[in-house]
Amino acid sequence: MNSRLIERRDSFTARGTFLRGRFYGPSHWISFYQHLPHAESDYALYQDHESLVGSPSTVGSLSRTNSWKLTDMIPSREVSNQLVLAYFRTFESVLRVLHVPSFIRGCQQYWKAPQDAREEFLLQLGLVMAIGATFSPQVTVGDQCIALWIDSAQDWLRDTLTEANINNSDTTSSSGREMVQIFCLLVEARQTRNTAKKRPGLISADSLVRAAEHVGLHIDPSKLPGLSFFEQETRRRLWATVQELALQAAVDEGRPSLPLRIDDNGPAPLNLADEQFDTHTTITPLARDDFTHTSIQIALHKSFPIRLAIASAINDVSNDVCPYEQALEMSSRIMAESREVFAQIQGRDSAFAVRLCELLLHRFLLTLHAPFALHAHADPTRYYSRKVATEVATSILRHCSHVDTDDFARLLRQGSEMFAHVPVLAASILCYDLADAEPFSSTLVQVALPVARTSLQKLVEAYLHVLSLRILGGSEEVRPYVLLSAQLARIAAAQAGQTIDNRLVITRTMQLCQRMQRGQSAEPPTKGQQVESALTHSSNGDSAGSGDSFALMTQSLSSDPTFDIGAEHLDNGVSNSLSEQDSWMIGFLQNE
Repeated sequence: MNSRLIERRDSFTARGTFLRGRFYGPSHWISFYQHLPHAESDYALYQDHESLVGSPSTVGSLSRTNSWKLTDMIPSREVSNQLVLAYFRTFESVLRVLHVPSFIRGCQQYWKAPQDAREEFLLQLGLVMAIGATFSPQVTVGDQCIALWIDSAQDWLRDTLTEANINNSDTTSSSGREMVQIFCLLVEARQTRNTAKKRPGLISADSLVRAAEHVGLHIDPSKLPGLSFFEQETRRRLWATVQELALQAAVDEGRPSLPLRIDDNGPAPLNLADEQFDTHTTITPLARDDFTHTSIQIALHKSFPIRLAIASAINDVSNDVCPYEQALEMSSRIMAESREVFAQIQGRDSAFAVRLCELLLHRFLLTLHAPFALHAHADPTRYYSRKVATEVATSILRHCSHVDTDDFARLLRQGSEMFAHVPVLAASILCYDLADAEPFSSTLVQVALPVARTSLQKLVEAYLHVLSLRILGGSEEVRPYVLLSAQLARIAAAQAGQTIDNRLVITRTMQLCQRMQRGQSAEPPTKGQQVESALTHSSNGDSAGSGDSFALMTQSLSSDPTFDIGAEHLDNGVSNSLSEQDSWMIGFLQNE
């Protein structure tokens, strides 16, 4: 077999893919895509024309930055406040990193005396603004500023994590905790940017876990001497976030998360509102029964062991795939955990928090059931996995259609890692369904066939539009757009009873990507341009397909409530738990 092709396996389930000397584990989207029709030939053609477009790359250290340069790149107070608020209402509402009132006081002190700001605070502020910029289209922030904020943190961590500095540091002091906070914010900032260059080695989720363990975050803080209540509770929250980021990264890459252990989950954070404690707190506050800023994190923390077990079972290629009975048992557990999480946050937090929780939880259902779904047509006992995989994929892609209207959709458009990998896997699953006509030929479902098939196809088409926007925005990763376009072109041709010229499909799609990368298209491809890019031909040269096959989805589609909280269940008027409505943020907004 040509070494450049995707390795195909005849085993019962997907167990990973070797590609260009790199191994992509079972949970990586490419390992599922390899099972789609003509995947090998499509990828071979893509590689033949890869020189037309840029390819993902890594960069070495950029020019050294200093804190004074970072200070010069901080925007006006008004702009900075908006970016900080955007971070509070998005990532910080789910993945707790900062004690918000303390950070706000730090911002206020900074604007009173910028020259006195500590380097650690400047780095935190820069990363918070880098994340907030993704969710603030009304605020103009130059890419150079964002790149500087991110690179400054990377340079600082590179120096801080040297062996000499680590060995000489007081790991239980606030400096160790601040280092991990900066590390977490850096990981999140990189996830919000699809154009960010990634440095190998140092800045990774695994190295984040190692750094956190070095400063003792994995130890119950109540057992560490001399820690104030503030330090103890901040450490609990921070360790839960470290674990979450590391687990999600492992699933993105299709590998076991080696530093994480199911039996070392650590104590859960307390259900406290941020204003219940500060650096001067000496008496442990009473945990609350109602919804607080940390309720979501506590719920996710409870589900962590089963999600880690699923990731380990799927990505441990040293053993055979887990027995189907075990997979069903884990599926039942993660569904129960998901229902518990959503029962707590429904109607209490923003749509962004709900959608992010859905992604963090339901991707494990996708990862668990997708390999078993591949042989549902040969083994009816696996049909349940195919049903779950399709419904979860539908739920995930449903949020991709409104690319400019809410925070989570913007993240899917601009983000990287899990915010790119999970939707691509979901789209690949739906393409697999669409390419297999057997489920739609059943007499039990043929009455609903036109609606069901059209709905799935429109979801994939909508996500193709998102991928085109990503390329126009500077993303160098064009593989998903090219490969999914080829699949949809083939599906459209099959519906018309015609065949396609695979080489022509790939060539024209790659040429379209090249034009988008060069900025020759000021707007995303129109329906007609997308049809042209995937122009199909029958064996006698007649064109096949129609513009309708590439129509963009214009409205949300309902999905099974077992796997999703639909828009009709969300109260758009609910204030986010970390928003400008909180009394302790009024001074921040009023620049006092």
